[in-house]
Amino acid sequence: MAHVSTTPIVSTSLSSRLAAAWASFKDAREMNAKYRATVRELNKLSDIELDDIGVSRFDITRVAQQHVYGN
Repeated sequence: MAHVSTTPIVSTSLSSRLAAAWASFKDAREMNAKYRATVRELNKLSDIELDDIGVSRFDITRVAQQHVYGN
């Protein structure tokens, strides 16, 4: 008994790859804009306000990164 194994060949057109790259670029820009806005808003808070929410001024970038990127 013979078995035939086939492997599908997936080819994507240049235009679809460019569209995917452009979408990825736009998503990355949006995420970066959210990160920068979060850092900007947290930097506007006073040390007392930051202490109320449990954030040190030195932790602002880390907190913004976790908030936006989930890291």
